[in-house]
Amino acid sequence: GIKVTTLAYPYYAHDARVMKAVQAAGYHGARAGWGKYINDASRLFEFKSQESVNNPDPFAEKRLAD
Repeated sequence: GIKVTTLAYPYYAHDARVMKAVQAAGYHGARAGWGKYINDASRLFEFKSQESVNNPDPFAEKRLAD
């Protein structure tokens, strides 16, 4: 009973054609892998995120920057 509104591309494999298909399927956005650029409304179908798999403290970099 929970509506799924976002998607993570398998193995982060995507291109413009795939992003258009995901949008046409009704999703609101999709995760596209790791990256440092700032996510904004122009990149709803290629969100990047901070890697935390090999980092026991994913917020350490943020605290050091403050």
